[in-house]
Amino acid sequence: KCRSAWSKPAACATFARAQGQRAKTDAIDAPILTAYAGVFTPAPTPVAKPSGKRFSFGAARPGVRRKEEVVLFTRQLATMISAGIPMLESLEILHEQAESKQFRMLLDCVIGDVRGGQDLSSSMGRHPKVFNDVYVSMIKAGEASGQIDDILDRLADYMEASQRLKRDIKSAMTYPVVSLCMIMGITA
Repeated sequence: KCRSAWSKPAACATFARAQGQRAKTDAIDAPILTAYAGVFTPAPTPVAKPSGKRFSFGAARPGVRRKEEVVLFTRQLATMISAGIPMLESLEILHEQAESKQFRMLLDCVIGDVRGGQDLSSSMGRHPKVFNDVYVSMIKAGEASGQIDDILDRLADYMEASQRLKRDIKSAMTYPVVSLCMIMGITA
């Protein structure tokens, strides 16, 4: 069953190259990518000729638009795993619930990698713009210790506190910036 109108291996490889990483195409990954191509590649559709424009507003890439979406994903994944739901099933449920198309595409890549036998940490490590080094290292530690639900819960707490701090700093800086602009406007 095709989940979306894009080829999973091509999208994941394009996303990895866009982040400056070399897409894995060695002999180990070739059978996995071939299997994905058969499962996720939709039937060919006619493609319109390019109009000479290089930029497209409709082109979506795997990723995340809002950091809150990653925090919510982390919290929900921790809850599902601690409730005894298997990792792959939890990821698929969260894929269906993802708000943005970009995050759904990213979760498609992660699900495909996990289904192909990779660790969750290595799969998330392929997307450093969304999952930073601390996040990936914590996931790897949770996988090694067998306490990934506790680690995910701690990660969610850390990310929520970090976002709360950033929000408080922004709100604290608003008044001085507005005051400075008004002073500059009055004296000019």
